[in-house]
Amino acid sequence: MLHVRSRHRTALARSQPSASVTQLGLARERLDQLALEHDFADLAARYPSRGDEARLRQLAWLGSAFADAATPHDHPQREQVLREAALFNLAIALFDTVIDDVILEERAGLLRALHPDKLVLRLRDASPAASLCREAELRPRPLIRLFDAALCSIAQRFAGQPPSALDALASALEQMYISETEARYDRSSAKSLPIVFYSLLPDGGAREHTLAAFERLGVFVALLDDWKDLRSDVLAARANLWVSPRDGHGVVPVQYVARALCTMLRLLLAPAYAADVLEGAMQQAVALAAPDERDKIVACISLLRSGVDT
Repeated sequence: MLHVRSRHRTALARSQPSASVTQLGLARERLDQLALEHDFADLAARYPSRGDEARLRQLAWLGSAFADAATPHDHPQREQVLREAALFNLAIALFDTVIDDVILEERAGLLRALHPDKLVLRLRDASPAASLCREAELRPRPLIRLFDAALCSIAQRFAGQPPSALDALASALEQMYISETEARYDRSSAKSLPIVFYSLLPDGGAREHTLAAFERLGVFVALLDDWKDLRSDVLAARANLWVSPRDGHGVVPVQYVARALCTMLRLLLAPAYAADVLEGAMQQAVALAAPDERDKIVACISLLRSGVDT
């Protein structure tokens, strides 16, 4: 891990954000308002393994920072876009906690309430009839409310535009859900697509270079996150991009064990391997970004490298 951190410092020294990045993501007062409005303190008490209220605020803010990197500063609805990304990032982090920690009393109700058909309907319909909370079970409702608020806001923002304007966002939602919940599916999309989702938020689509840059940024974020969780994921036979994109229960168990052993051996014999992979993904994201996005993407990467978790 120390070798990886050292290499990150060297790589980022070559790609430091300029002084023009004076603010990234939601401002503190806006984040305070969001935390109060959606009772982050209660969510922290409900899901203690994810961290305290300050940790949840950090997760929400990080989502807004990713979206900010793809949103022009003069976008007329920039503040709303950042709020949506903040809510969504916290929501998927807590959703991941329920799935990974196997919180059985919430899992079934959460999966029913967040079925892709319902998510896409809410994305396209801001009316009370389409609310995800309308028939949700009581226990997971505070978490479901985060998803509902984010998607309802997007629906309101795109009201009056052609339905096709939301097709890319709808497709990303469906892919993320299937990737996260179906045992036989590759988990890669669930790990990297949220970053792509944020790049689509401003206008429902993204410029070609923006999409390419955020796809690589998503890969970097997923690899870094899985690197940090490598030991715990292997012990729990969870999908990890350094070992297998599928859970140990979704492939032949002996294959998962064999891949895990090969990964550990490679890391032992070639300490620079992980740093090389991470630096390659990071540099690709920076290289593909447009000039007006590059500084903010580098700023996001710098924050992740400094220890801010996804």
